[in-house]
Amino acid sequence: MYNHQLDTFIQVADAGSFSKAAEALFISSTAVMKQINLLEGSLEVQLFNHTPRGLTLTDAGKSYYQDAKYMIRYAKDAQVRAKNAMQSNESVIRIGTSLMTPSQFLLDLWPQMHEVHPELKFQMVNFR
Repeated sequence: MYNHQLDTFIQVADAGSFSKAAEALFISSTAVMKQINLLEGSLEVQLFNHTPRGLTLTDAGKSYYQDAKYMIRYAKDAQVRAKNAMQSNESVIRIGTSLMTPSQFLLDLWPQMHEVHPELKFQMVNFR
């Protein structure tokens, strides 16, 4: 499980302001500022420079920005792996798909496969 302050941090970094990030996250600017202050406090580093033109990332913020994206992606992947581990592996065929490997032909083939092997289940896993 990851800290949702990471989502807020990334949104603020991308938007360059607390108010624009708040709009995108559907929360108040005060809530965004509080989350960033809590994050900076727990990390014991300053992530943003406040300028008349908005917010910019400090060197620490730039470093943390890349790591935060990785942490979120890894946490979500870990959740998927945990859910997959709970499923019975018997009769489940996992098929990796992406934009580069269209899977429509598998969906077209499914009714015929289901007639022959009704116990089989297919799980489509999207790789980005």
